[in-house]
Amino acid sequence: MKQGATRGVWARKITVQLPRYSLENLFMDRNVTGLLQNFLSQNHFNQNSSGKINSIFFFVFWYFLLNKMYRTTTSTLLILLLLQVNGISQVFEMPNAETKSHAELTITRIQITSDYTIVHLRNQNMLVKDAWACVDRKTTIQTSDKVKHLLLRAENIPLCPELHRFDSLGEILEFTLYFPPIDPSKGRIDLVEDCEQSCFFFQGIILDNRLNSDIHAYDEAYDLYLKKEYEASRKIFSGIVQDIPDNPTHIYSFAYYYLILISHEGGDRKGAKEWFEKLKASGLPDRHSIIQRIEEMGIIEN
Repeated sequence: MKQGATRGVWARKITVQLPRYSLENLFMDRNVTGLLQNFLSQNHFNQNSSGKINSIFFFVFWYFLLNKMYRTTTSTLLILLLLQVNGISQVFEMPNAETKSHAELTITRIQITSDYTIVHLRNQNMLVKDAWACVDRKTTIQTSDKVKHLLLRAENIPLCPELHRFDSLGEILEFTLYFPPIDPSKGRIDLVEDCEQSCFFFQGIILDNRLNSDIHAYDEAYDLYLKKEYEASRKIFSGIVQDIPDNPTHIYSFAYYYLILISHEGGDRKGAKEWFEKLKASGLPDRHSIIQRIEEMGIIEN
């Protein structure tokens, strides 16, 4: 594999705290509700209404029990307990990363169970000849608290120095790496291959399905904007900023930026000003640079 680069996003550390005895806050926590959705969809649960209701009661029972036992109960504790007791997992589809080494290498899924952290990857060969791939035994995942977890095993790809040799340009290799289980509430992790040649890495992998979904939506909206499909782009951008999460990346400020531009380019001066005012009131940490840019462009009337 040859080294490359891809665009990424910045994400702050995600920390989730559940207040004591608050059922409303329990179901407002995206980490917990995401886990509950996986919890109810497992095949070993009865999928009729009574089965699902019983599962919800079990889920809530453990929350309140832990809340009574500990003064500072967090979603992390609840999540890890449920992962262990029920054998269920959290799944993150197509997670984004801040930066990565190889443009042709993609993480398609991360699954965290009580036994493993399972990383599914997809590599597309970009070389005409002499292309190969392997994974070093010293590959690790590192959580935001700087704890490293060493690779346990790999599937469908050899461990170096053994090689998988590609037969043709564009050939796709899908493989899976297994690591010890981690706390899924860490928010982001790094995946790093420690080797001497063509080593790969992913830094700042986001373990938040809502945030990943918004990032993918942003990319789609941006592509539509470049194609001048403004109405379709506006619809997606406006959906992104409708409910901004507690751990926003730069995409939310830039979504406002393009909503302002779309309104302006469409002759909707009132709409542009309304989006500009919403940006100023959003509380986004990086909004000031966007506000300054818009003001310098002189497209908002006083």
